[in-house]
Amino acid sequence: MARPGDPKGHYSRLGIAVWATQQAIDIAFQARMRELEPDRNPPSDAAGRREAILEAHRTLSDPVLRRAYDAESAVPDDDEADADPATAAPASPWYRQRPLLFGVVASATMALIAAAIVRTPGPMVPAPARALTPPPMAVVPRYERRVVTGSGVNLRLGPGTEHALAGRVARGETVDLLQAETDGWAHVRLGDGRRGYIAARFLTAP
Repeated sequence: MARPGDPKGHYSRLGIAVWATQQAIDIAFQARMRELEPDRNPPSDAAGRREAILEAHRTLSDPVLRRAYDAESAVPDDDEADADPATAAPASPWYRQRPLLFGVVASATMALIAAAIVRTPGPMVPAPARALTPPPMAVVPRYERRVVTGSGVNLRLGPGTEHALAGRVARGETVDLLQAETDGWAHVRLGDGRRGYIAARFLTAP
């Protein structure tokens, strides 16, 4: 099923967001193709799904085709699409549509101009010197640490098995917990800077 910003469902088939990077697109494509391999008991419509995934990857991995595909979702509103430019009445200036507001703005502007003309400059009084204070120090957030207890635990792009794999994490590796555990998944950061989601049952406090 297509979603807003995804007219043909290419992003949905790969399980990625519309702002996904090229690396994320390639990783998601490889994961989806592995799920449809013959030795993994694929569904009956595996051939059709495989062709759809190939088409999605072919479109999204080409910068020119991807820009054209993203532009398909930028359609005009129904009212704008049905309007006939030849018969549409020209828009009136805002000051004709809102004469009361225009009168208030004009009166305020004239009052400010008159006040500026009659105002006489006074003696310059230097402002009192202020003590120089150092800028506040940036506070670096400190994250809780977790240790991976499973062997070859999947690192996914989102909180759920429906999201593509971003890699695997070895047993005993330490990660930073970026977000509290929700629905059995934890948002973590690996030592090499990669981020993703790991099933919370494979994490423990050091």
